[in-house]
Amino acid sequence: VMDVESTLFPRTSIAQAGLAPLTSMYYFGARDHALPGRTRPDDWRTAMHDSAGLAGQTGRGGRFWRPLANPAAVQVSAFADATPRGFGLMQRQRAFNDFGDLQVLYACRPDLWIEPIRNWGIGAVDLVEIPTSSEYNDNIVAFWRGRETLRAGAEYSLTYRMHWGTDPAQDGRLARVVDARSGAGTAANTRVFVLDLSGEAIKSMIPDARTWLDLGASAGKLREGYTGSDPETGGWRISLEFEPAGATVADLRCALVGERGALSETWLHRWVA
Repeated sequence: VMDVESTLFPRTSIAQAGLAPLTSMYYFGARDHALPGRTRPDDWRTAMHDSAGLAGQTGRGGRFWRPLANPAAVQVSAFADATPRGFGLMQRQRAFNDFGDLQVLYACRPDLWIEPIRNWGIGAVDLVEIPTSSEYNDNIVAFWRGRETLRAGAEYSLTYRMHWGTDPAQDGRLARVVDARSGAGTAANTRVFVLDLSGEAIKSMIPDARTWLDLGASAGKLREGYTGSDPETGGWRISLEFEPAGATVADLRCALVGERGALSETWLHRWVA
């Protein structure tokens, strides 16, 4: 654990300053498909990445999980928030067989969680994903970007705590997305997403418990296909169908909700045609 107390004195005004920055690497994952105009890396390993996704806890206490990607072009995502409680780049695959590499040991890569101290105000957690053709480039960047411009000659204080290790931001109250798969839908030009959830919040649920999905899509239409308990894992499975409706980029959102509120973190995904 590292405590950071910083004071910034901008010499020139900075409209978009990245604070508490993190970098990592994501080359490819076990569930990745070939991107348009590119092929999946021809490699003997199952996956190659230092982090699997961006996790965050909002000022209102909600949690989100955004899996990382190695895009065909630079992708920038912003997750607006006020007084965030934390964010970090996480490696959720922890078994040797998730990667199969004895030398670099991707399964042992540490997570890093940023815990803001005091009020950080209004802004956004930004995620930048940069194309890479090898495992040697840190192509993932995440940071906090305040809404206000840092003015030349002013003074700004920023205090936060850095938690390193395996799952330093663990919160057993909400189920997690432990697996996400995608494939072609049954209808033309549609996509199917299948999410597997696991966690204490749903272990005690009976199979016919009243639940529903909080769904959203910035473009196109995202519909529920199937939601129910998974007898094989004791978790929950969600099937979704996405219809782009002519869109080329869409940000998708899904969370499992019960009568007492959220049962899972919010799964976020950027779909690119």
